[in-house]
Amino acid sequence: MDPSLQIGFETAKLLVAVVSAFFVAWYWNSTKDHFERYQYLDESYNAILKMYFEYPQFGKLESTDDSASAFKEPESLRYHYFAMRVHTFLETLFDLSKESKGEIPDEWLYIYRYHRRLHSAWLKDHPDLQEPAYVKQLFA
Repeated sequence: MDPSLQIGFETAKLLVAVVSAFFVAWYWNSTKDHFERYQYLDESYNAILKMYFEYPQFGKLESTDDSASAFKEPESLRYHYFAMRVHTFLETLFDLSKESKGEIPDEWLYIYRYHRRLHSAWLKDHPDLQEPAYVKQLFA
């Protein structure tokens, strides 16, 4: 075989290998990133569910709609930080949705809507504790 043809053939094989390795690494990194995000959200949500188990009154709409009269100290302070934690979790979902199509992922949509409604009165009273874009879309 002609040496220049051999060099061209070897160069083409090397180029195919480099491009293939690039796409495999990109795909693996993208999949790993998606998994790590989901794992973080899942762990955060499980921590919130544990708090609901410890304080079931924080999951009752009639209490959360008027938390000022429903919860007395120290429970009112506990609810304040719990609601902040819930909205921080929801804000994380919102932030991640901005990176994609601007929509909450289907696997989190029901959870997002449910907890947003359950603790919306708290957010109306404390909008400055969350990201303005998140608060705005919640009450739009």
